[in-house]
Amino acid sequence: MKSSHWAIDSLPIGTDIQDSWDYSGLQVYGLKNLSLGQAISEKLINFEQDKAGLKTKLILKSNLQWSDGSKITGFDYFRGIQKSLNSNRFLANTLFRNIEKINVFSESLEFKMKKPNFKLNSTLQIPNFSPIAGGDKPLSSGNYRFIKRNSKSFIFRKNKNCPNSYLPEHVKIVLVKNPNENIKRYKKEELDITADTSFHYKNKSQYENEYFKKNTGLLFFITFGTNLSKPEEIGCRAKILKIINQLRDNLCKNITYGIGKCSQPLIHEDCHDENISFNNPLVLTYDDYYPNREVAEFIAFELNQAKIPVQLIKDDFYFPKTSYDLKLKISRGPSGKAYTRYASFSGLGPIFSNKKTYYEYITCLDHWEQDPNLLHQKYHINSLRSILAKTVAMIPLFEIPGIYFSRTGIDNPLLQNLINTESTEL
Repeated sequence: MKSSHWAIDSLPIGTDIQDSWDYSGLQVYGLKNLSLGQAISEKLINFEQDKAGLKTKLILKSNLQWSDGSKITGFDYFRGIQKSLNSNRFLANTLFRNIEKINVFSESLEFKMKKPNFKLNSTLQIPNFSPIAGGDKPLSSGNYRFIKRNSKSFIFRKNKNCPNSYLPEHVKIVLVKNPNENIKRYKKEELDITADTSFHYKNKSQYENEYFKKNTGLLFFITFGTNLSKPEEIGCRAKILKIINQLRDNLCKNITYGIGKCSQPLIHEDCHDENISFNNPLVLTYDDYYPNREVAEFIAFELNQAKIPVQLIKDDFYFPKTSYDLKLKISRGPSGKAYTRYASFSGLGPIFSNKKTYYEYITCLDHWEQDPNLLHQKYHINSLRSILAKTVAMIPLFEIPGIYFSRTGIDNPLLQNLINTESTEL
């Protein structure tokens, strides 16, 4: 195949994968980057860890190459890690909090830990950790190199040393936000692969044998603004949680038509909400992408029925509002792994703003890192969930898979870094 057209439903926020923490950014820039996690899974980098969990060594193989055939080095990957961490200081301070030193060599990276860390491999699966070449040459480490872009599209050309012969020589990635337009353009053969986050779930039965479904771990959940995150507002948060927990099953069923998976509810045991009232409307913000408005409207209606007044406000994905009471969010976590997802929750307002709670949460993360037994994962997740529930730090709703049409007969290459391989238990 010489050329192909693939769709996304939003433009990337960053300029390359190291500073793009949004879903579309990881898709688009993932084409030109070979992340650490991908290189490890493809056996291009050997992951070696001592039994104590205090030293980890990544050994780069000689066939790890840039688009011009030159060798990718440990220094290149270290530059990528540094840029990624500088673009997200909170995650840097959270996920790298127990890393004492990184020794960098041409053919390897060595991580020395302050404490045992048996979850480092999960952290290194973050797609943003992709190499940056030294010098001024625009090299790429992935299957494609970037050619040009405009306000609604990106054009890539396959690298000569790309090992995957089935991939098309040229790819144009186009912005298609509307789910109906997504299918319409596919039927007119203007698209070869549709956007996986732009499928109208009511069309499930009509196209059930035609679309592809992949678990990318996208979680819908509610977070709280600054005022509602205060410790003294826990009763208000608990009352909202209690009401939304009662409607979660209907929400997931009515919005996703059975495609979504209802999250496990967080149960706040000490909820005494009889005397709690809301005099002023709560502001609930949402990004203007399908099915966010439908989810927000469903929740707002039910809360209003329960005498909790809610005002819906459409947010700007690229310039989000900082003043709100409730916010509908969609995220897969930094790497799609359970550990990194729960680590990212340490930044939720009710946890991060309370020193005692934050320390308790980080201590649970430390215990998880230091436990080499994978069979104990459920225990560590439950420990963190108990803190999320006790503080009512967020309200999980449901997960949705990526759903797309493809006439190419191949998996969607835009999802190469985004497929979840483990349950995140939320």
